Amino acid sequence: MPLFLYAFIHPDTVLAEDQKEVIHNWEVASLNTMENKFPVDSLQKKKQGFK
Repeated sequence: MPLFLYAFIHPDTVLAEDQKEVIHNWEVASLNTMENKFPVDSLQKKKQGFK
């Protein structure tokens, strides 16, 4: 269930500060992994010269 729908059904749901920190740390680690694995220009189409 998407977080928005869960929060809509359970309006008193609130993340504790340590839970927010865990999510933040996971996000930072995931972004770092992606940055290291995939170079910034990896999604750019390579220019092809005329043959």
